[in-house]
Amino acid sequence: MLQPGDRIGPLRVERALGAGGMGEVWLARDERLERLVAVKLLPAESSLDPAARGRMLREARAASALKHPGIVTVHDIGDHEHRAYIVMEYVEGETFDVLVKRRGPLRPPEAVELVAQVADAVAIAHAAGILHRDLKAQNLMLDDAGRVKVLDFGLSKRTSDGMTTSQEVLAPTPDDSETAMAATVAPDAATTPAPALISRNPVTGRTDEPLTAHGVRMGTPGWAPPELMDGGVSDVRSDVFALGAVLYHLLTGSMPFPAATWGALREQIERGPQPPSAMSPGVPRALDAVISGALAADPEKRPASARAFVAAARAALAPARSRVPVLVGAGAAAAIGVGALMIAGRGSDHARSRTAAGPAATSADAAVTDASTPPATPVQLTTLGGCAYLPAFLDEDTLTFDLTRDGTVDLYTLDLQHPGGAPVRRTSAPGWEWRSTRGRTDREIVFLEQTPDHQGFASVFDLDQGTVTRLFPASGPIAPVGDVYFHAPGVATTLRRRDAARDEVFLTLETDLAVDSIVPSPDGRTLAMLVFGESQLARMCTTPTAQPALRCFEMDVASARPAWSPDNRHVYVHAKRGLQRVDATTGVANDVIKTIQPFGGLAISPSGATLVYSGCNTRSHLHATNGPDPKTPIVEDDYARYPQFGPDRQLGFVSGGLANAHVMVRDATGPLREVVSHGEARITGLAFSDDGQYIAYAVGNAAEPGIYVSDVGGDNTRNRITDQDGDREPVILGDAIYFMRDDASGAPRMMRVSFDGSNVEMASNRPRRTLAVDRRLKRVLLASPGLDFLYWWDPVTGKESPGPVLPRPMGDIGISPDGRWLLVVVGENGERAVRVRLDQPGKPEPEEVYTSPGDVTGGEGAIDDDGLTVIEVTTWAGELWKLDPPTGSRW
Repeated sequence: MLQPGDRIGPLRVERALGAGGMGEVWLARDERLERLVAVKLLPAESSLDPAARGRMLREARAASALKHPGIVTVHDIGDHEHRAYIVMEYVEGETFDVLVKRRGPLRPPEAVELVAQVADAVAIAHAAGILHRDLKAQNLMLDDAGRVKVLDFGLSKRTSDGMTTSQEVLAPTPDDSETAMAATVAPDAATTPAPALISRNPVTGRTDEPLTAHGVRMGTPGWAPPELMDGGVSDVRSDVFALGAVLYHLLTGSMPFPAATWGALREQIERGPQPPSAMSPGVPRALDAVISGALAADPEKRPASARAFVAAARAALAPARSRVPVLVGAGAAAAIGVGALMIAGRGSDHARSRTAAGPAATSADAAVTDASTPPATPVQLTTLGGCAYLPAFLDEDTLTFDLTRDGTVDLYTLDLQHPGGAPVRRTSAPGWEWRSTRGRTDREIVFLEQTPDHQGFASVFDLDQGTVTRLFPASGPIAPVGDVYFHAPGVATTLRRRDAARDEVFLTLETDLAVDSIVPSPDGRTLAMLVFGESQLARMCTTPTAQPALRCFEMDVASARPAWSPDNRHVYVHAKRGLQRVDATTGVANDVIKTIQPFGGLAISPSGATLVYSGCNTRSHLHATNGPDPKTPIVEDDYARYPQFGPDRQLGFVSGGLANAHVMVRDATGPLREVVSHGEARITGLAFSDDGQYIAYAVGNAAEPGIYVSDVGGDNTRNRITDQDGDREPVILGDAIYFMRDDASGAPRMMRVSFDGSNVEMASNRPRRTLAVDRRLKRVLLASPGLDFLYWWDPVTGKESPGPVLPRPMGDIGISPDGRWLLVVVGENGERAVRVRLDQPGKPEPEEVYTSPGDVTGGEGAIDDDGLTVIEVTTWAGELWKLDPPTGSRW
């Protein structure tokens, strides 16, 4: 009998943590490496059972083969007195079932993002050819930093190759179906597993994880899909079913299928679960449909992958949210679009009109509402050539900031006492060092450290010693206030407070909001936060640091980080109209300077004598990736997006951003011209008519949203043919425009409308996304909601046929005007693009035409009749600028 103080090899046992799925779990200290570990030990009575030992070995091999921060790390395996054991990472936290019991049902955004973390880890396993097959609330843990860990790969199964599609399936083998230790339900037997003698989580020490039982069926009743419970064929969609059950449980606190017998369980699965919204009124009906699809009895009706399921769930929460560019570099996992560099519009380091592009604001065009004289002209502080962002003052004359360049992100400091002096690079680790801010003293820089394997830590850089010390695991913005740290775990709806004794939730935001940045007032009594919702614009919120009392103001904010005035009364923010000053008590905002665009954050010196801002922003250029000069943009426009080819080699694209959007067209031999201009609107989804005379596009985030048609001749006609916000992705074939509109459940439906706006009707009764048209064969290319399957649709007969099989994950898809070429952008961040000939017999072979460098992203693409491909390439660039206040005043 193992006792505290006993040794297992180099490990000294400290205390029992409980019973795991197949044995005892102990907390032990590895005295060689001076760390705590969890040890899972096979029970003595099972020590000679080859099936039990095989399952433990399978768990160790599966977990050790997967390198992901969301999967518990296996350190070692061995034998102790003829009992097999696994040494694994020890993590503090609680399992999902304990979380739900403690808090009750979670709000949809939080529940979806927790499952998204699970899905990300599971997707890595699937890509490596490993099915988990026992995902459930008891095997999923949330650690104290808000990160999810996937436990217990004891029922996992390895295939010969990585699985990238749902077509690669796994047939049961004798070791699975006959000897595996799995929870089982015999016909008409109770489904509730026998209670564990010690019910503490094997990693966390928390309670309520039951032991599994021996049996021939795989998985755990209520969580496992019918094909696993029947011992049948399984693939990645088996784990998708379990993810659906987990999300259902987080949203409702209940199981989707609470039957007491196997027969009743089978009937419930065939019938489908009760909608989560019926049990938790805050759940959108669109999310009901997504979860119901994942829990379908037929695997063919489920999402094809874990990530496709999460994408559909996120879309159900915010169906109109547009994609935001991400910053790609070494170790880049988090999208800065919802992190440090959320961009509300397009612009250079300073606002520029379409006719004048001055490098900086001047005293003549500055607009200050509450000062007798305008501020001085901005002075450029850095010339580093990358993206200098998130400045913060350490003292009156010393700045810290982050610089992304050549695929890495490092910390820099700048001494303002020596104008023209070079910034000093402080870190050069292989990962990212970013979100820098002042520490507890002016000689410390607190920052977020992200390792190449995507692990995150709140860390501190000591300027005197030149050393970095890790403080605690973290994945989002951090703000020190005395000896307390406020932080948000990634894109999260919660703000946490950490001191020497504990790390706990300080406050929870309302639904659909996530913390982006946190800035304490100079006296440390108030936090200002930017929080993001469904749109790309943020809201500013404040709360006292002594106790949570959240106040959010109805205003549109765009900057990555605001700045407090030294008197603790005002917060300076980047708004759509430039720099604004907000009263921290009332929320009243006043324009200060309309001619600067501090996209990358603001900082004000302790005395208020200096304001520093970052002009870092996205630059979107169009590149002919297989043309004569792929590295040179094909049009002189820094903010060109959504390219589309029309007949006679016309090239259309969108220029500008939310505040100044334009549709531009360039003929093959003629000049570039503006077709139409919209004010504060988002223009997406260009589509030419068959003859190239007209162009359709979608307008969102505007007073008059919908689908529009304009004459390509450039007479600024704006014919609005639909009137619903969220109408998007138009394509034109013949005399009809097809576009996408969400139905009452949130599912996308293809609609048809005439050019004059009459006869708006549903074109297909299936949930589909419109992608492109093949004018050669008079057909429309459609996709399933998650872009998992493609279909050709005949507008005459209304029938679908299988579409092309393309590399995954698919992004933008386009077809040449004559229908001979197809282009698909591939990857989460548009890492590459391939083209396919559609007019050749047999199975077309994709040809790669673009590979993204590590520090840029690919976006939308277009292809012309000769196979020339144009890709929207997005980079980040901008320097730091200094701005003094009006003479005799302070910021």
